[in-house]
Amino acid sequence: MGLTSKEGLTPDHFIELFDALDSELGVLDEPFDLLVVGGAAISLQWNPGRLTSDVDVVSEGLPPELWEAVARVAADREGVEANWLNDAAKIGTLSDQVGADPTPVYAGRNFTIHGASARYVIAMKVVAGRPIDLADMPSLLAAADFESIDELLDWVARAHSHHQIPVASRYIIEEAWGAHLQTRDRNSGGLLPDQPRKRPVKEL
Repeated sequence: MGLTSKEGLTPDHFIELFDALDSELGVLDEPFDLLVVGGAAISLQWNPGRLTSDVDVVSEGLPPELWEAVARVAADREGVEANWLNDAAKIGTLSDQVGADPTPVYAGRNFTIHGASARYVIAMKVVAGRPIDLADMPSLLAAADFESIDELLDWVARAHSHHQIPVASRYIIEEAWGAHLQTRDRNSGGLLPDQPRKRPVKEL
């Protein structure tokens, strides 16, 4: 029953999963917050065509029954992994010198989900440096609104406690920034292909 997704989850899929998870949890004594990063943050906030298989969250003090409910939601949904919502991203949390500047993307009875800012997600992705991270940069840079590459480099350095940016990460930033400028120049005066298209917050 429910959603079927073999190629990846869309924003509509996520909302369906969030609704089901909220129902599975019943009514908790203490509602909680989740900060979404990675591909799900991009999909929910700026690029709905960006498919992903899971929702990476960075949160503390989550109720223990959450993970059992996550698995139950996936159990009868083809193409949805048992850990479709997970906290693996906590390994890559950033310095407290920068904030996630979260935006609410879903509000239920038991939890509210916030999407991390484009700048925050950029700082995580340039260090990871996987092919999918590079592919995400156009959408993120269009949403982040950096005025110069120096501002972008300074943000990444602060996000990682001013440690020296690895050579590979700096190369990623410079390549992505150059492509971003070319796209911006081609589309000056109009909406960029990956310009943020905010979805309304889903509320009960």
